[in-house]
Amino acid sequence: MDLLELYEKKRFLGNRHKIRLFLKKKEDVYCFVEGKDSEYYFPKIQACTDKKITFFDCRGRDNVILNYSIIEYLKKYVNYKILYFIDRDFNVDVVPDSIYQTPCYAIENLYVHKNVLSAILEYSWHIDEEDRRIALELYENSQKNYHFHALEMNTFIKLQKYLSHDRGLGIKLNLSNINLDDLYKIDLESTERKIGMEQWISKVGETIEYEESQFADIQNTFSKSHYCYEFRGKNELFFMKKYMERLKEELGKKNNRKYFSKRYSISGQVNEIMSTYSQYSEYPECLRIYIRTRVEG
Repeated sequence: MDLLELYEKKRFLGNRHKIRLFLKKKEDVYCFVEGKDSEYYFPKIQACTDKKITFFDCRGRDNVILNYSIIEYLKKYVNYKILYFIDRDFNVDVVPDSIYQTPCYAIENLYVHKNVLSAILEYSWHIDEEDRRIALELYENSQKNYHFHALEMNTFIKLQKYLSHDRGLGIKLNLSNINLDDLYKIDLESTERKIGMEQWISKVGETIEYEESQFADIQNTFSKSHYCYEFRGKNELFFMKKYMERLKEELGKKNNRKYFSKRYSISGQVNEIMSTYSQYSEYPECLRIYIRTRVEG
């Protein structure tokens, strides 16, 4: 047995042991997720069942798929209510129907549409109708500017993913090394880019060379009307957080307000959008069907 086979065997045995400890009661509902995704999925599953719901943080998309494969192999859990959730990202692999894959890049993308912000402003922040209209108009304009600048980065990330997959290289970009605050200046009216492409590319580690035509082809795969769903979710959520911080600051001004009719006192942590405002996030029909099928079926 070579080192790779030994590693895979140990990984399989280690995950099998964790699964056996996790899947204790047949009557409960079990969810395997990539990370801290329970804040989005829990209320949606809870609406379909009164059973206890427990989440298993697999620490990555590949580990969710691995745990699914192990459970399928063991066969003993066939009558358990088990759900699997992964983000699509820019992946091109085909996953089994038993695993739910987001119809957009990631669950973060389900928080950033203007309709989500509209619901937050009306039902959580209690902003008057005319001021909501102004805030949403500003949001759309600033988001449009942001997407204009972000298209370049998302094209690069997607192209690198495709090239790595096609060539079997397994190269992963260190995107966490990019400080988006260094890259974008986000205001209520617009978004500006502060540094060029060559500066942030230098931070992501090893990359694959490409032709300009390849870059153009990938750029054309994005649909302008769906940027908020197709672009990298963490970056989209970054924009929304920054916008909401600026908006909260402007709405809270006692004097010298530029846009709004009156001062508002707003509670809630903007930097915790996914937990604080989970009830306002989008709920795709494909997810409703998946949850009902897995929980009630």
